[in-house]
Order: sequence, then C-alpha cells, then structure tokens
Amino acid sequence: MTLCWGFKPSRILQIDGRVTPERWKQIESVCHEALDRESARRADVFVCHRTNPLAKKKIIVAKDLTGEKFIAFEKNLAIRKAIDRSLRQRGVRPEAAMEFDNIETIKQAIAIQSGVSILPRTSVSREIENGMVAAVPLDMHELVRPIGIIHRRQKLLTPITSKLIEFLQSVKR
Repeated sequence: MTLCWGFKPSRILQIDGRVTPERWKQIESVCHEALDRESARRADVFVCHRTNPLAKKKIIVAKDLTGEKFIAFEKNLAIRKAIDRSLRQRGVRPEAAMEFDNIETIKQAIAIQSGVSILPRTSVSREIENGMVAAVPLDMHELVRPIGIIHRRQKLLTPITSKLIEFLQSVKR
C-alpha cells in the first residue's frame, strides 16, 4: 500500500519506465479530499526564493501572484486543478512558466530562482531551514490537497489498511 498526496498512479507504476496493462490491472486506488480541511489549509504554502520580495510578506493573497513566474504541477494532476480553481475564484490566472509532475523538481526550480509555486509546507521544511527557499502562508482557505491510497487488487490488506480505506470511503466529501 502507498499513501499519496496529489498522486498520479501511472508514475508510481513506472518502475522500469513503462506502465503495462498488467501492472495497471494489479492496482486499485481510493481517492479522497483531505480528511481535515483545517490541517490541509495549514499545509500548503507559497514558496519562493529567499530573495524574492514576496518572501517578506506575512501572508500571500492570490493577486500577489500576478506577474510572478509560476511553477505549476502538470495539468492532469488533481492538485494542479485545485490550485487553478482556487486562483480563478479570486480572479487570478497565473501563467505557468514551467510544469512538473513532482515536488522535488519544482523545489529545484525555485532554488535557482526560476519562479514561485504553492507546495506542502512539509515538503519544503528542509529547504527553509537551509535558507534555500522561503515559505509564506496562503490566504486560500478552500484549497485542499487530495489524498489517495494505492494498493494491489489481489493482495490481502492488513486490518489497519482495510479500516483506513473504509474510513476514507465513509467520510462525506
């Protein structure tokens, strides 16, 4: 079982760079919006290079992103859709200067001053400590990060995994 945030199952299955129909048939995924909207709200932050003028702000509002080079997730990822929707609701449509499918590449791009992004605070804590990037809280309360579980279909699940899946499916979306 793999617990993923904003996941893309095909990437997880690309052990040797290929996704085969056999591998795809072996997995099942359970997706759900963040279980605790309050903790999800605290989790995502605006991330920029430490020298960016926005790094000094106490909180970032959507219009602050106007004119910034935005480093986005790929268009087909659930988190990209959620971020785009949240920004559109605030009348902001940042143009993606770059698109990547993983957080590490986005962090690298920010570290070399290629742009700014919105990422989970936990994923940038080391870079913040090292002074490579800065993180500022967002004023985007409806932004939640999707959560999912990927597991093999034919494999017996542990009791705790079964209970977690049962819980995720029972929580109202």
